[in-house]
Amino acid sequence: MTLSQVRNRLQELGLSGMLASCEPILVRLQNGELHTLEALDELLDHEMRYRKERSTVTRVMRSRR
Repeated sequence: MTLSQVRNRLQELGLSGMLASCEPILVRLQNGELHTLEALDELLDHEMRYRKERSTVTRVMRSRR
């Protein structure tokens, strides 16, 4: 699977947090700087932080209405 295919799948699944961080994490994985589970943990962490941030922004915007 190519990086382009991974990025397309992440976009299709709505995983924008992972999409923004996948390339540098995958490079580190390929260079042996990360183990597979560490890379997965980082990707999931980025997605969780992205979603929390979006949720906070959405709540703030709604409260201003």
